[in-house]
Amino acid sequence: MKKFALLLMLTFASFLARYTYGSLDRPSVVINEIAWMGTMVSANNEWLELHNTTTSPVDLSGWKITGSGGLNILLRGSVAANGFYLLERTDDNSIPNIPADQIYKGSLDNAGESILLTDNHGTLIDQTTETPWPAGNNTTKQTMERTDLGYWQTSSMPGGTPKTQNSSGASPAKSLVKTPPTYSRDITINELLPAPNGPDQINEWIELYNHGTADVSLGGWKLTDTTGTTTTYTLSDMQIAKQGYLVLKRTQTHISLNDTADGVKLLWPDDTVIDAVAYQKALADQSYNRVDDRWQWSADKTPGTANKIAVNSASEQLGKSEPKNFSLADIKQSAEPDKNASGTEKSSGNPWLLFGATLATIAIVGVLFVIVNIFKKKTHVRP
Repeated sequence: MKKFALLLMLTFASFLARYTYGSLDRPSVVINEIAWMGTMVSANNEWLELHNTTTSPVDLSGWKITGSGGLNILLRGSVAANGFYLLERTDDNSIPNIPADQIYKGSLDNAGESILLTDNHGTLIDQTTETPWPAGNNTTKQTMERTDLGYWQTSSMPGGTPKTQNSSGASPAKSLVKTPPTYSRDITINELLPAPNGPDQINEWIELYNHGTADVSLGGWKLTDTTGTTTTYTLSDMQIAKQGYLVLKRTQTHISLNDTADGVKLLWPDDTVIDAVAYQKALADQSYNRVDDRWQWSADKTPGTANKIAVNSASEQLGKSEPKNFSLADIKQSAEPDKNASGTEKSSGNPWLLFGATLATIAIVGVLFVIVNIFKKKTHVRP
């Protein structure tokens, strides 16, 4: 009975994984096979393979493959319906008798690295982020293959299966249920400059800040604006140091911040929104700054350093642009109670407080009147 229950659970899990990856969430193009170990001829004969999982051709113009080890490949051409796209390192000799669709420069780290596939809009299509490599054999040169369920396995064939269907696998797939990747919660949007002096296309920027005690890799993270024609920018191969700042200029992200009203969202690679900010009207040549749990405009712009608020008044929060600096004496004076000319504190004159006090007085008098009448009746002696 226990064996039957276990078999039933495994069957259901397999069905669930196939349903999720195979039909609903499976990318149109996947990273299908990686020869990170090279071949028997040379360890430098590395190659990668993409697979089109759809029944229509996919144009790869402007798509990118990037890696945390420095790989940066701008793709070209297209991949046929249900077809394969082969990329070979340095020259077309990595796989004899099989022509490459594209030659690239760069190498893969045998210890493992993250590889991202993004489309021409910078949207993340597929990725592998496991370190060390979850499959493949450096000794036998068996490649790392993708299964139909989206997991990684070691190919049953030395040299792999370039531009053909992947093998049944020399080892079981690397776990039946994928462990979701974990991402840092220490990264926040810290400062924006939507309406700079000079051309917006050059001078606008967005600043991120790492509150944590460790460096964070931002590969696959995304920034997007929220109003009007929006743009999503995928960060690639970027590190932000602990307690450090990262300034992203518009020339890099192509995110245009509206002067009237706009917002910015920071997303993890799985599209979870980790931070967001919105504003109604940008003040000319002032940056929008995070100050603890609120946001404030400042004439003192501080890209790459701690925020410094030069404009710090309630009137500024309502959109007035004249800066006002408060002294400690001003703050102390504002905290003292208001006094009249004789030096005594002014009454608040709250009408509800007076009304409540009057009702309470009437109630107390009424209760005393009833008690007195009861007492008189009990003590009265008839003649």
